[in-house]
Amino acid sequence: AHMMAASSSASAAGGGGGDDDGPEGARIPTVVLCIGMAGSGKSTWMARMVQHAKAQGKTAYVINLDPAVMATGYKSNVDIRDTVAYKEVMKTYQLGPNGGIVTSLNLFATRFDQVVDLVEKRVLAAAAAADDDETDGGGGGGGG
Repeated sequence: AHMMAASSSASAAGGGGGDDDGPEGARIPTVVLCIGMAGSGKSTWMARMVQHAKAQGKTAYVINLDPAVMATGYKSNVDIRDTVAYKEVMKTYQLGPNGGIVTSLNLFATRFDQVVDLVEKRVLAAAAAADDDETDGGGGGGGG
């Protein structure tokens, strides 16, 4: 599974509903959770979503939750593979591939509060940067 939050100074959503204010006046980002069977195209789709967000002037904050993926085709801000070694989990607990994935996700879930904290800080930082851009009169351009 992959998760992406895209935001920009103009709007947090790529079309309706994302302009609501969240904590401390921060815009609530659009959140996309992409899940599917192995080989169904999740990584390809997510890579294209990240490209699309950047083309729209939005910043994508991407979390990879697939411990068994070899390559994603996009940069993840948070990646389960940096925390949980899927093949080691399989060996340690004598599991097959599916059991290894589920157990890796369970181990990662014990630290998910840290991931949520990182994402919330990122949203607040992006909102502050957007406010600075608007205050400085800097509109438009800018990458992510």
